[in-house]
Amino acid sequence: MTIASVLRQNGGDVICVSPRTPVVEVARLLTRRRLGAALVVDAQRRVLGILSDRDILRAVATRAAGIADLATEALMTRNVAMVAATTPVDAALRLIEEDCSRHLPVIDAEARLVGLVSLRDLVRHRLSQPEPQPGRPTAQLALGWMH
Repeated sequence: MTIASVLRQNGGDVICVSPRTPVVEVARLLTRRRLGAALVVDAQRRVLGILSDRDILRAVATRAAGIADLATEALMTRNVAMVAATTPVDAALRLIEEDCSRHLPVIDAEARLVGLVSLRDLVRHRLSQPEPQPGRPTAQLALGWMH
């Protein structure tokens, strides 16, 4: 099972914005599309960063001046863990755990964005697979890494 199969299953709904996109606009997009993160990309669709709903909430809670004047680049996470479509699902789950993230951009050989997978996408995909070992429920394999 690879990330490519997860992308086929979840449809690949991704919000892409530029570093200069106002944070308020990103918040509106995330709310309207019911997504948890937007990818910040350049003109060649190379990932520059990620802005999550949690990043925005943290800024609202800590900035006395608010977020109305902020561009995405001010809040985005710049060092983003990424995977290829050929990455095994279990390896992606481990990477999310190690990185303490909820989203992984999927890139091609030229480092261009091809999709985005979330922790929820990965767990849902893992749970939909047949039991790999007799006597060990799939749910334990998919969720056991969280403990």
